[in-house]
Amino acid sequence: MSVVRWTHKACTIALVAVALALAGCGSRQGASTGTVAPAAKDVSITACGRDAALGTGSARGVIRNTSGHRADYVVHIDFLDPAGAVVDSALHADSGLDAGAQATFTATGVGSYPDRVTCKITKVDRTLGS
Repeated sequence: MSVVRWTHKACTIALVAVALALAGCGSRQGASTGTVAPAAKDVSITACGRDAALGTGSARGVIRNTSGHRADYVVHIDFLDPAGAVVDSALHADSGLDAGAQATFTATGVGSYPDRVTCKITKVDRTLGS
């Protein structure tokens, strides 16, 4: 009869394997399947600027659901000053976007700043439905 000794490395590998197996359960994420394009490719910014009256950043864009499944999206946008520093951020959420459908959105920052801004999509979360 052999005795199995669990080393720190073996325990770590086992825990990582369990975590990865559990991560595959539940709702499907756009980037987790090989047949679905990354969610970031579904979102584009069509206009970016600073609201003159409020002084806040404003981004308009389009989400095109290319996943082949109904999906929910959360788009993270940073507003950058002329030097490239982040001066504000905004989120936009869209739920239940049918496969092949598109939706337009406007995301507005909350801070006020004097300079012009550029917009950068920093992250797109997509949860696929059944």
